[in-house]
Amino acid sequence: MSVDYDVAVKTVVQTAKRDYFADGTLEILAANDTVLAIFGLVANGGSVSGDTWTLGLDSSTVTGEAGAGAGTDAAKAQIKTSGGDAHMTGLTAGQASTAWAASTAYTAGQYVNNGGNLYVCASGGTSAGSGGPTGTGTGITDGTVSWDYVSAKPDLGLDNVSIASGQNVTLSTTTIKHA
Repeated sequence: MSVDYDVAVKTVVQTAKRDYFADGTLEILAANDTVLAIFGLVANGGSVSGDTWTLGLDSSTVTGEAGAGAGTDAAKAQIKTSGGDAHMTGLTAGQASTAWAASTAYTAGQYVNNGGNLYVCASGGTSAGSGGPTGTGTGITDGTVSWDYVSAKPDLGLDNVSIASGQNVTLSTTTIKHA
């Protein structure tokens, strides 16, 4: 049985999550659970608007942890309470992206998200007037742009997914949306 909640209920749930994890940490992890970077959450946890919790971070840039070594790819994340308990796990981490836009010039290497997926521009050009890339293949035509599917859109977007010890790690926006 599928249950749908209205926005008011989702707001209450997200507010409870925010308050529970306030002053905790957001940890970026490798696939093998090695901690690559740790972001502190602000004392109030951030803000909630409707079904979306925007995490408030003590700093949007931190340095990579010693366990990252010379460079390890970020794959997932977890949020810990101020007491250090990991109660929100299973978040995905990956390349930061912008939402696909119609009739927009894109260059090779740019990342966009569309329909819950992450794509990289393989060959630059101008996107179509509507739709955007779909599917999971390579060479996806969109106007005069060619896209390659990368993955499902990650929960957390990083400017650089390869994290090394001592390297600056930046999170642009960190939101968690109620399903």
